[in-house]
Amino acid sequence: IHSAVHRVAFDRLAGGFASGHADGSICLWRLGADQQVLGFAAHSGPVLGLDYAVEGLPGLASAGHDGLVHIWSPGGKQQRTMRGHRN
Repeated sequence: IHSAVHRVAFDRLAGGFASGHADGSICLWRLGADQQVLGFAAHSGPVLGLDYAVEGLPGLASAGHDGLVHIWSPGGKQQRTMRGHRN
């Protein structure tokens, strides 16, 4: 995955972060080891928003230019999709 980074969200509980890219992909990274753990296609357009769940709940939310909001498991599995968000 080699495209411009649009968003970054830090996962304080797991000690890593996620990056959302112009090509619609998301990469999960581990701090300390400085390595990508996982990369996956998330949206059909650029990732416009990215944030981890609060209160110690696992999961990552992403919003894309495609009008979709996805909720992802810590392992990158899509858990839920909501349609029709507007920026």
